[in-house]
Amino acid sequence: MPIVCPVDLPRISENEMRQIDYEVMAKVFEVQNELGRLCDESVYQNELANRLTSSGMKARVEFPVEVSFDSFVTIPTIDLIVADSVLYELKAVRQLMPEHEEQLLNYLLLTNTSRGKVINFRSESVESRFVNAPLQASDRHQFSIDTRDWNGNSSFQKLIEDLVSDWGTSLDQSLYIHAVTHCLGGKEQVVRSIPMSSQYGPMGNQRFHLVDDETAFQITMFPRGVNAGHAKHLEKMIAPSSLKQLYWVNIARNELRFQTITNISTGRFGTRK
Repeated sequence: MPIVCPVDLPRISENEMRQIDYEVMAKVFEVQNELGRLCDESVYQNELANRLTSSGMKARVEFPVEVSFDSFVTIPTIDLIVADSVLYELKAVRQLMPEHEEQLLNYLLLTNTSRGKVINFRSESVESRFVNAPLQASDRHQFSIDTRDWNGNSSFQKLIEDLVSDWGTSLDQSLYIHAVTHCLGGKEQVVRSIPMSSQYGPMGNQRFHLVDDETAFQITMFPRGVNAGHAKHLEKMIAPSSLKQLYWVNIARNELRFQTITNISTGRFGTRK
């Protein structure tokens, strides 16, 4: 199976979440009051789990979820799961950022659970944000495929289609990129720095993910219909390079779109073909 969760976690209601979270947050405030704001994240994590367990609540730390495709395997771990139903991402940072919520959302989707919370112990008073995942696994596997602007390699297209069919849409962008990179030969072969030059001289090197020596690829996660201008920026990015084309794959919630971006310059000194 492409995504394996060791425990079958339920999708709970908002009221069920709040009942559990009320008890959890009481312990969170206790921990910060006693330990202060400057400890490492792991210290807060273990102390919170110990206190929850002592009070009779089930708490799992570093909960693993196996994500695989072909020979690619990664095992992200969730900081804390309470009562086998609510996921918590624990932080010790200056302030919470959108990427912290996105990280927890990815865990909710991987485990097909519905509710969680990000907690920051480093802020002057405990900072926290609820994160909900209304999408179920079945929803993420319903998508259309758009190849109207595609004339690329069929094996690359099949690799992407098979991957998204296995995992579904809406997961963390880096997961898809890491899996594709692995399947194309690994980071050392795929991620390369390409010389860039214009009519004014050398510009240095630009890092690309390559399908082959003449073709780069990029995977994005724009919502459907919110990526119209991105193709122009991709054209401009590859123009000073020796690349002939770039394969752009956009994985939206309900659409997988393939587009071939052709380099209209020679890639040398900014001259045109």
